[in-house]
Amino acid sequence: MGQTTNAIEVTLSELAELMQATAPRILRLVENRGLPTFRKHGQWRFRLDEVSAWMNRQSLAITAREPRRRSFEATQNQRA
Repeated sequence: MGQTTNAIEVTLSELAELMQATAPRILRLVENRGLPTFRKHGQWRFRLDEVSAWMNRQSLAITAREPRRRSFEATQNQRA
């Protein structure tokens, strides 16, 4: 027997509105950053639970990066 999920699915335009982004920006996230999506009846669809988990992983990846260290000398040299 197949597994049934009650995940909320939204369209590309609905997700763009929720994320306060443009549809092309969302598609770039799909292509370049691996935002999870699938096609249903020829339309891009997104499961909100998967998008939320993806966003959490992206946030953790950003905060785990070591901050850039900038020296005072480098800043002064750029101004000269």
